[in-house]
Amino acid sequence: DPNDGAEGETWRPFHREVATLYGIVLACLEKKMRRAEVSALVPRFEEMRSALEKIEPDVPGEFLCPITHEVMVDPVVAADGETYERKAIAEWLRRNQTSPTLGTPMADKMLRENRLLKMLVQRHLAK
Repeated sequence: DPNDGAEGETWRPFHREVATLYGIVLACLEKKMRRAEVSALVPRFEEMRSALEKIEPDVPGEFLCPITHEVMVDPVVAADGETYERKAIAEWLRRNQTSPTLGTPMADKMLRENRLLKMLVQRHLAK
């Protein structure tokens, strides 16, 4: 179980949510509840869990893009006030009119560079 042991304790809140969802899927499989539907989700959960395990535990959560869950190298602020990796939010906005984190309509598609966060990420990664 990803929530057990010291490794589970290093996961940020969204990591714990993924671990909880993963546990639910496994419990559903064991009980054979809607097996075909739940089985289709397992590869995606495995992929998510694997990706999350690769994230360094000492990287502050604020440095991670809420879309990609990876360290941002070109952080920008969108109209919803949230910071995202430029490529990820640009792609999102090509297909959607809403905020990926809040679900609310975006006032505009303008992206503003987050210079402070970019500098902090670069300093952290240079350690």
